Amino acid sequence: MTPDNHNQVKTTQLADQGDDVENNTITKAKVDEDVEDNYFGSEMNEMFRPARKSRISERTSSIAIRINLANNSTDGIEQNLWGVAATIFTALLFVHGMSYVIVEYGFFGGMSEYPKMDVVSSEYSSSEKNDLGMSGKGPAARFTEYQAQLFLGFVMYATVVLTGLGLEYFVWRSVLNDVWDEGKENVWRVAQFLFPILVGTSVGLSIEGNFLCLPLLALSMWKLGFPETLMLIYSALYNKDNSFVQRLIDMIRGVGTIVHHSSSTLFVTMLLFQILVPTPKLLSIIPPLLMQHWFVLLKYNYHWLYVCIATILEVWFEWETFSNLEAYHEVHWIGGIALFSLLIAHWAYFGAGIIGITCLRDKDDLMTEKMDNVYRLHAMQSKRCLVDDEFLSLNVNDDVQTEGSPEKSSAGGTRFSFRRYSAPILIGVTCVG
Repeated sequence: MTPDNHNQVKTTQLADQGDDVENNTITKAKVDEDVEDNYFGSEMNEMFRPARKSRISERTSSIAIRINLANNSTDGIEQNLWGVAATIFTALLFVHGMSYVIVEYGFFGGMSEYPKMDVVSSEYSSSEKNDLGMSGKGPAARFTEYQAQLFLGFVMYATVVLTGLGLEYFVWRSVLNDVWDEGKENVWRVAQFLFPILVGTSVGLSIEGNFLCLPLLALSMWKLGFPETLMLIYSALYNKDNSFVQRLIDMIRGVGTIVHHSSSTLFVTMLLFQILVPTPKLLSIIPPLLMQHWFVLLKYNYHWLYVCIATILEVWFEWETFSNLEAYHEVHWIGGIALFSLLIAHWAYFGAGIIGITCLRDKDDLMTEKMDNVYRLHAMQSKRCLVDDEFLSLNVNDDVQTEGSPEKSSAGGTRFSFRRYSAPILIGVTCVG
C-alpha cells in the first residue's frame, strides 16, 4: 500500500470516528432536551394548574411569607433593623408607662403604698473597715435587701428580653436566610406546640427560685428563635408592597407580641426574685393563658373552631384579670403593670384579628397565591439539582473540542450543561411567581 493510500484510509477512519462521536453527542443532546421538556412541562402545568382544595399554602404560616419578602428585599436589612429596634423600645416604654398611669391613677387614685427605699447614711459604719475611704459609697449600698432584689429583677428582665430578640435575629439571619420549606414549617409548628409546657415549667422554676427559668423563658416565649416579633414590625415598617391596612395590622400584632412577651417576662422574673408572691390569686391568670396555646395549631386547618375556643378562654382570662388586678397592684406596682400590659397585648391581638376579618379577605387570597408560587419554585429548584447531578455523569469520550461544542467535563469527556438550558425557564417562572 502506497503512503498516499495509507493516509487516505487513516483519514477515512478518523472521519468515521468523528461522525460516530457527533452522532452520539446529538443523541445525548436530544435525550437531554426530551428529559428537560418532560420535566419542565409537568412542572409548568403544575405551576398554572387551578388551585386544588388542599392548597400548598394551607400548610404554611404567615411568618414564612414575611421572612421570604424580607430576605428578598433590596433595602439594607441591617440598617432597617435599627428602625425595628427603636419601634420596639418606644412601644415597651409607652405601653408599660401607660399601664402604670391607668392602673395607679385611673383605677386606684394614686393612693397606693409600696415598700420604700430606706436611705442609708453616707457615714460608713465605724464597725466596718474603710481603709479605702470609699467603702459603702456606691449606688447599690443605698439599697435595702428588698430594693436590691427589685433592681436585680429589672436587670434580669431586660436580659431575657434582649436575649429573646437577639435569638430571633440570629435564627433569622443564620438559619432562615433561604427559601422557607416544609422542614422549617414543621419546626415552627413544634415551637408553637411546645410553648405552654415550656412556659409552665419556667413559671414553676421561678416560684422555686431556680434561675434555669430564665433561659427556658427566653426559648419558649420567643419560640426557639423564630423571628415572629421582628418580622411583624419589619413588615409593617418596610414592606411597601402591602396596603396601609395590612401594614397597620402587622404593626398592631408586632407591638402586641413584644408587649405580651415583655409582660410575661416581667411577671416571671419578679416571681423569681420574690417581688411578687405566688398566691392563688396571682397565679389564677396562668391556666387560661396556657390553655389558649393548647389549641394554637387548630388555626391552620380549623380556623373558626380555634377562634371560638380562643375567645372563650379569653373571656376567662379577662375575668380573672379584673377580679385580681387589685391584688396584683397591692403587692407591688410592677404586678399591676405586668397584668394590665398583658391585657393590652391581648386586646391588640383581637383588634388586629377583627380588622383582618373585615377588611383583608381578598388580601389573604393574594398572599396565599404568592406562597403557592414560592413553594412551587422551591420544588422546581430542588428537582433541578437532582436532575443536574444525573446529567453530570453522562460523558461522551472526545479528544478534541471545537468552538461551539459542548462543555468539557473534569473527566475529559463532553457534557451538556443542564443549568444553561434551564436558566431562562427558571427566570421566567420567578417573574411569574
